[in-house]
Amino acid sequence: MLRIVLECVLGNFSFLKEQFMLKKMVLMMIVVLFGCGTAMAQDAETTPIGLEIEVSAMSEYNFYGYDVFDDKGVWSIETTYQLPKLPIIGEGLFIGIKSFAPMSDGFEERLEIDYTIGYGFTLLAKTPAQINTTLSYGYLDLVKQDSDADIQELKAAVTLPNLIKVLDNPLVPRIEVVNLISDGPIDGMLYVFGVDYTIPVFKQPIKLGADITYNDSIADVRSGWSHYTLGVSTDFAITKNITLTPCVNYQISQKDRIDDEDSLYGGVAIKISF
Repeated sequence: MLRIVLECVLGNFSFLKEQFMLKKMVLMMIVVLFGCGTAMAQDAETTPIGLEIEVSAMSEYNFYGYDVFDDKGVWSIETTYQLPKLPIIGEGLFIGIKSFAPMSDGFEERLEIDYTIGYGFTLLAKTPAQINTTLSYGYLDLVKQDSDADIQELKAAVTLPNLIKVLDNPLVPRIEVVNLISDGPIDGMLYVFGVDYTIPVFKQPIKLGADITYNDSIADVRSGWSHYTLGVSTDFAITKNITLTPCVNYQISQKDRIDDEDSLYGGVAIKISF
């Protein structure tokens, strides 16, 4: 029943294939929102403006389980802007741009730039049943290929941060429902179910994560549970506004549905907040 409801909400967007949203329209919207937000924040010079820039180096780029650069490393730069409180909708609106560039030659045609607009909100705040929800639209631009290869991404993500506690630390369930839309094989639904748990080790918070993904025939694979991911990461506060985050992940793949081998990959990211 849950799957039917979610597909009704996120799955009936096939009209976007005929009325494909152009990159210029998405970029224009991002520029307008950034300009409006910056103008509204001019009177709050002493407070953070909600801008984050993150630069990362990873040994692999896995897109919902698919190894994009064939076990080769990737550079990534991400800029996210959280808009200030707006009339009617309040806080929660954000925009972002993220790029993925291969470290090795031979994969230039897979250079990717993602443009994202989203909205986050909280229900039943400060209660055990608190629900954090994020809805987003992304345009994934494969800049070296024809626009037919580009992908649109509709995503709904839900976390329950106060529902379960283990040893006085929250065990956070999360669910993601993703609809990928394109004229190519990367088209269909994904369902991700996971949990996150943070524990202090010598006063350093260590984040543990695990998730399982149901792939509903994307890239012509047989529908089913496609892969499992285990991860560990931690944040080191270099300064008040700079954070260094190393991470390690292990992906267990179902050989008849996605990758033909399991993979261990990791990397490091540095984030600057303004």
